[in-house]
Amino acid sequence: MHAGAQSEAKRQRQVEIETELVAFGAVAESLARLPAGRTVRVAGFLDRKGVNNPQLELHVTEFGLIEE
Repeated sequence: MHAGAQSEAKRQRQVEIETELVAFGAVAESLARLPAGRTVRVAGFLDRKGVNNPQLELHVTEFGLIEE
């Protein structure tokens, strides 16, 4: 789940979204080594889950730990 604030038309707007994440290769291996419950900031791109599935998923291409 993502929750945050974005600026739109000079106003702050609360944004919440829940979607699936996918990662491949070295990024997936690094994410898999993290302990459960760690908070991370991710970057990547949105795509449909499949040709015939309009649901969105976030493909993670990089990430960083958020210190708590």
